[in-house]
Amino acid sequence: MGMTLADIKVQEEKLKKEQAKLRQQKKRLIEKENAAMGKALRKRFGFESFADFERWLSSISDDQQHEKSVGNELRADEKSAPSERNYPNESDGIFGGIPNRKSQMSESGFASMFSDVNSR
Repeated sequence: MGMTLADIKVQEEKLKKEQAKLRQQKKRLIEKENAAMGKALRKRFGFESFADFERWLSSISDDQQHEKSVGNELRADEKSAPSERNYPNESDGIFGGIPNRKSQMSESGFASMFSDVNSR
């Protein structure tokens, strides 16, 4: 029933060898699938070799990178351009919603607002 330390080590070694074998099988299977897919893509799109396909892919990547950098420049220009928001004037108070001294609200009206709140 009981396993010794030596038995456990032997099992671990077997498992390691089995896992290495499975990794190699997986790697070969992926390589085989990639080769078949590459062959089909080359045939479909007319590439002579995988190197031709890589050059084409690289050129597309360069084009996309260029478009991305141009897009980033445009967005940066938009951010640095003055916006069309209407900012409050000084006559509107500090934030437009806070009455200033020129406001029509009297101090007594302002005080009555607070007394109503305090009485609740």
